[in-house]
Amino acid sequence: MISLEVCANSLTSALAAQEGGAIRVELCENLNEGGTTPSYGQILMARKLLKIKLYPLIRPREGDFLYSDIEFEVMKADIELIISRRDQLWAEAYRAYLADEEWWLDAEQEALARVQVSQREKGDIWDEVLEAKLEKERSEGRPVNNLSLGAALQLIGVPNERMDGRAEERVAACLRRIGFKSTPRKERDENGERRSVRVWVRKSDAAS
Repeated sequence: MISLEVCANSLTSALAAQEGGAIRVELCENLNEGGTTPSYGQILMARKLLKIKLYPLIRPREGDFLYSDIEFEVMKADIELIISRRDQLWAEAYRAYLADEEWWLDAEQEALARVQVSQREKGDIWDEVLEAKLEKERSEGRPVNNLSLGAALQLIGVPNERMDGRAEERVAACLRRIGFKSTPRKERDENGERRSVRVWVRKSDAAS
């Protein structure tokens, strides 16, 4: 069985990874620059909302991995903060457990948190390009209501050699923002064997 780990550059992406079947998430920011340490707020909310393993990236800046003494001190301080807050979260959870209380967000709070995080997530020029391409297909009588990440990248015009994990993460965030939802489906591979794949479907179609 294949285990899926996803490098997520936001809480929204981390939640999508969980929904997509990931067993753990490496959380970071500035993924286009190779990833940097996420804010503590991102880590805190991710730990409260995710039910899978969470690994925050420790990297103070973009560029090479030759760090100065000061940068090492920054990294050590980030690690110490994460460890101390992790222990605090577990202590709060244990106290609440003993008191027969819920310490995690309930379904309504979690839904609200998802909406708020999504609203704060920055837009991307790819959003406009993809929307325009989809509208063009629709106006020409070829409406696109479901597609793969590869198909979305082709619509945007990303060359094959640049269709890597970062590009897929970026276009997946675009699809979510313009109203698509990742949905599991079964299909047969070139050997005729059934396999699970994920396609992106407009939410109105997925609900019908």
